[in-house]
This record gives sequence, structure tokens and C-alpha cells, in this order.
Amino acid sequence: MVCQGITVFSIGVGDGPDQAELRAIASDPDFTHVFSVNNFNSLSQIKASLQKRACEAKPAFRCGGKADIMFLLEISDSVGPQNLGLASQFVPDVAKDFFVGADNVQIGLATFSSGFSQVFTLGQNNQRLSLEDALDHVTFTGGLDTNTGEAIKNMREQSFTTSA
Repeated sequence: MVCQGITVFSIGVGDGPDQAELRAIASDPDFTHVFSVNNFNSLSQIKASLQKRACEAKPAFRCGGKADIMFLLEISDSVGPQNLGLASQFVPDVAKDFFVGADNVQIGLATFSSGFSQVFTLGQNNQRLSLEDALDHVTFTGGLDTNTGEAIKNMREQSFTTSA
């Protein structure tokens, strides 16, 4: 998928994610935009690499640049509520090393399983504490179906807009 001005990183957790799909979702070159970890507890192991590559893509990680960063979390039954909690903790852990604010890095979050939900838009939580508070209210809804393609399409169309 090619999105003008958008760099897409994909993160697969566990044995379930299809590696070819992760590569297809991510921006090229794949080796700099695709991450895989064994389990949700291992997300912290990729934090520094993810931040470094995000800075290289758009100077924002302590680089004095502006960027919009959207996180898209799967909330299907295959993830489960405990793992959603671990994934939700990863978002502020990554965000804490960015200069978060209207004139710096804006963070947004959406969730999906068979449907798509915008949890908060870019710029809605321009301080790290409000970001962490918003993440505390992400709820697990579950669902057997996972429509990743539709979720990415919705995120592109709804999250990366002037109004969002």
C-alpha cells in the first residue's frame, strides 16, 4: 500500500501474524518498517529501534520535527484483553520519548477487529498524561473476525485528515 506522505510500520506479535501480510502493509523497504516479537511482553524490546526508524522517516524523536503518529491496535479474540492491556502500555512507552504537542508530535489511536473505532484523534491528547489517561479507557470488545485491510483504509481516510 502506498500512502502519500505516510510511513507505515507494522508490528506482528506471536506466531499468528502472516509475515507476507505484515510486509505488504508496511512501507518499503520492509526490513526497516516491519517488526516481529514473540509475545506482547516483548514489545519493549523493539521500542528503541521503532523510535529510531520513525525519526529517520520523519525527524520527530528528539529531533525537533513535527509528525503525526497513529497507532492501530487489534482487539479481536485472538489478541485477548490481557494482551490488549500490554499493547496499550506500549503506546505511551513509545510516545514518552517524543515531544508530544500541537507543534511537535501528535499521537492518535484507533482499534479494530471486524469493525474500526477511532479512540482519539491526532492532537486530541497533546500531553503525555492525557494520552496515558485515554489509553486507560481502551476497552476490549473482541470478535472472531479481523479486517485489517478495512481498518487501515479507515484509518487513512479518517485519521489523517485536517479535521482529525
